[in-house]
Amino acid sequence: MNRIKLFCFPYAGGSSAVYMGWKKHLSDKIELRPLDLAGRGRRISEPLYNSIEEVIEDIFPQIKNELCDSPYSIFGHSMGAILAYELVRKARIHKLREPDHVFFSGRVPPFIFPGTKNHLLPNSEFIKLLEEFGGMNEEILSNQQLLSLFLPIIRADYKIVELYKHIEDGFKLDCDITILNGKMDRLANRDDVSKWKECTNKACTFYEFDGGHFFINDYKSKILEIINNTLS
Repeated sequence: MNRIKLFCFPYAGGSSAVYMGWKKHLSDKIELRPLDLAGRGRRISEPLYNSIEEVIEDIFPQIKNELCDSPYSIFGHSMGAILAYELVRKARIHKLREPDHVFFSGRVPPFIFPGTKNHLLPNSEFIKLLEEFGGMNEEILSNQQLLSLFLPIIRADYKIVELYKHIEDGFKLDCDITILNGKMDRLANRDDVSKWKECTNKACTFYEFDGGHFFINDYKSKILEIINNTLS
């Protein structure tokens, strides 16, 4: 059976581990492929990125050959949504097979700039911000040693997201896309999220959930059902 690969990009501060629990709930027609970013997980000793472009230049060669020989889809939440979008752009530049479907979660379209500079906040204010958005592991927040390891990672991720500049070249995806969003997500309001439909030449489907930025933690089963039904 020719399974469809599902490449998954994490949110800021996240690693491939955030998606590992999905494996047992996905259809057997889908091969889960969480992507490991530098500076975390098994790549903890590698330097952190300075830009979104650096992430793509790092990840693309690792999966390039896989984009040629089988169907694939991409899922990205928050920062991961930008990475998913830019990976498709990279595939097109190299004239490789493009995804059958892309899931963009918890993020406004790439041509909308939030204009924030949270990566410059002092540690105390930055930590408070992370607590307000939720999704933070309480064990990390309450352990100074773990926090000292985690903060540089998530601050670096915030930096590359906040400094990201969308290339205005008319690029649009040539596949159906699915947009997932939390009703109370302060980072992605409904009006802005609706503009994702401008990013593809094909169909755009929207799903809205109760909750804030990390609705994906509370509605995992529903999200996996959407993925299964979409890709199977």
